[in-house]
Amino acid sequence: MIKFLNISKQNITVLKGLPIHINAHFITDTSQSWIFSNTRAQEGVCEAHIHFISPENNKKMMMEQPLWRGYLCEEMPDENIRQQMLDHINQPIIHVILNVYQDYKYLAADMVDFIYRLLKKNNDNVEEIVVDTFIYSEVMEFEGDNI
Repeated sequence: MIKFLNISKQNITVLKGLPIHINAHFITDTSQSWIFSNTRAQEGVCEAHIHFISPENNKKMMMEQPLWRGYLCEEMPDENIRQQMLDHINQPIIHVILNVYQDYKYLAADMVDFIYRLLKKNNDNVEEIVVDTFIYSEVMEFEGDNI
């Protein structure tokens, strides 16, 4: 289970003078989604989707998924070197997808730093934490029969 923030408390941080409320959107055994909000403006700042990837699943993805398999073959044409690298995948990783609303792009680096430091502190058994950040301009929701 990923340790990020306490879901039973109202989590608040201040970035560049802006108070940001952080609430869980969903939590499973291996993933969490958190919404960061500017409550004064009553709008979302970003969403952080945090995924725990076991060593077994990381290795499986690298060996079987065409994108990663192709990347490894390109970067490591020697089969023996590639196999040595795959044999040494023995640590879990945490992968974060951070979607930042364009009006808060100026906070993106601070949010990455905040999330990374908190995950590093609370998950000392995980060496690698990857944060991919995307800036978006609008949200479109589709539900039920409207899809």
